[in-house]
Order: sequence, then C-alpha cells, then structure tokens
Amino acid sequence: RLGAKEGTITFKYKPIPNLASAYATRHAGWTDYGQNKPPQSGFLLDTVGWNAAPAGSFALVLDPSAAGGLSFGVWDGSKWHYVNWKTPAGWKWDSERWYEVGVAWGITGMGVLVDGQLMASIPDVVSVSSANAWFLGQAPGYWPYGPHTMMGTYDDVRVYGVSTLSASTTSASPGAPLVSQALEPSTADQTVSYQNQVKVT
Repeated sequence: RLGAKEGTITFKYKPIPNLASAYATRHAGWTDYGQNKPPQSGFLLDTVGWNAAPAGSFALVLDPSAAGGLSFGVWDGSKWHYVNWKTPAGWKWDSERWYEVGVAWGITGMGVLVDGQLMASIPDVVSVSSANAWFLGQAPGYWPYGPHTMMGTYDDVRVYGVSTLSASTTSASPGAPLVSQALEPSTADQTVSYQNQVKVT
C-alpha cells in the first residue's frame, strides 16, 4: 500500500523502437472526443485513465515528442498539481537501454526521477490515495480517447515509504523498498489489466 503523505515509486522502462514516431501516428484504437484529438502521449503510471478522478488520484505521463517529457500529476479533489520535466534538446528515448523512472511525493513537494536523478520538482505538498488501485501503464478507463499505455517493457517495480525528495542530495536514495517486484514476462495488448504485464505493444 502506498503512503498517502510520503513515498516513492520507481520502475524500469525500456521503450519500443521509434517511440516518438509511434505516438505521432494515430493508433487504431484512438477516438476523437468532439473537437478534441487524442493526446500523442501515454501513461507510465495511472490510477483513473480518462475517468473522473477521486482525491489522491495520480498519473505519470510520457510525451515522447521533441517538445515533450515526463509529467507527474496528483489530483487534490479540486485541482491537479503537476511537476513537469522537459527532455533536453536532442533527447531520444533509446529502445536499446533500460531507464529507471520514478515519482516522489512528500512534505517537501513532488518530483520526477530518471536514472536515480531528480529531474524536476515543485514544492506542492499532496496526498496520494493509499486505498485505490494503481497501474503500470493506463488504468482501464479508456473512454473517450482509447488506450494510451506507453508502449515498451516494464520491470522491477519498487515502492518506498519515504520520498527521495527528503534526501540531502538530488540522487535518489530512499533506502530499502517496502515492495520490490520483478515482473513475470507476458505479452498483452492495451485492453487488459496491467498488474502482471511486462511488455506493451
């Protein structure tokens, strides 16, 4: 169970080849909502999909375009709090390597981590839901835009009871995880539960 007031989630993520072009191309399962087009991004972590969000809901979204990056948002019941990391010029998500991606929240704010380094943070103090299920990829609430789990391979999920933002340096060192799970390999499309999923294609 996640710590509502403080915690860190990390996991390993390996993108599919040509990730940016894959999300620049319309997926067969994507649909428009009125005049609004589906976003060209995908969920790495999520609790609600496109559904109405109860307080404490959160999502980590990856936009793989040249102008994109990682965005970690938490809903406090009245508004979303976002910490955004824009990838630097020339950045490309390499399909030949694993990235350690993470999010943290606590009394000093919210942060986004990549490969053990704090890439972006804000001082907003939020609480996440410790009761609701959370998912690698998108929670199964696909309407109206369709499935948007970030394609790639996921592994080595770790949940910590402390925030990495509490550390004295920007290097993530939250101690021993409360939960550490190497996932069993399986292949699935974007219409199933992601609790035991590793590869998303």
